[in-house]
Amino acid sequence: MTGIGLNILAIILLLLLNGILAMSETALLSVRKARLQTRANDGDRRARAALQLAQTPNRFL
Repeated sequence: MTGIGLNILAIILLLLLNGILAMSETALLSVRKARLQTRANDGDRRARAALQLAQTPNRFL
């Protein structure tokens, strides 16, 4: 692959990564904490982890 091709591939990968991170940030900040708390109390480990990240967003960001 040429140098330009690698640059284009790197830009596309970085754009995809940026999109994924932006979506996860938006989802974390807009989640209903009461719903997460209910699911965490029912034993959902993912809900518990998301709730911890929602309470300390600086750690996630």
